[in-house]
Amino acid sequence: MPTPEEVRRRFAGTPLYPLLGIALVEIEPDRVVAAMTAAAVHCNIDGVVHGGLYGLLADTAMGCAARTGQSAGSRNKTLEMSVDFFAGAAAGDRLRAEGVVTARAGRFAWAEATVTAAPGDEPPRPIGRARSLNYEVPSG
Repeated sequence: MPTPEEVRRRFAGTPLYPLLGIALVEIEPDRVVAAMTAAAVHCNIDGVVHGGLYGLLADTAMGCAARTGQSAGSRNKTLEMSVDFFAGAAAGDRLRAEGVVTARAGRFAWAEATVTAAPGDEPPRPIGRARSLNYEVPSG
């Protein structure tokens, strides 16, 4: 299994995450927290954070959580994902997704994530949840 440092190293080598400002803030076996601060560039035509960003943040947390139980050097693929949206978020909100693996069978891992938003110093509020099916692609 990859160590938290290995997960962080592979994450850091991916250009997408720094472009969006996504960071891994907690990593432990079967659980990862990814977070970012939403900016105006992340908002849709209605002025709220685009829901696709919730999905991407949740997928990142769930995929990295799944990776913590996979063979070192393997790749993780999201085979299926669904996202439920509860509320909107605004530019300046701190977004956080906690991804947790709920089951494993062979090369498959099922995960869930809760996405929250916190404006300023206010407590976080739930804005969405997601579920995914992940598959471990062997190295080579």
